Amino acid sequence: MPANIGEALVVLILTGMVVLIIRALWRGHKAGSCCTGDCSSCRGCHGGRGPAKGKTPPHG
Repeated sequence: MPANIGEALVVLILTGMVVLIIRALWRGHKAGSCCTGDCSSCRGCHGGRGPAKGKTPPHG
């Protein structure tokens, strides 16, 4: 039984962290932030002036 309590506590903490991250992204989106949370298609902020640092432009 104590092992289940520990696992439940870890799950609750991780769930809370995910909820806070999604909430911050949503509030930023509503406030006009450029981050959508999709890092794979991120071209940087302020109008997409080229790929973000460390990213290569898409081919084709």
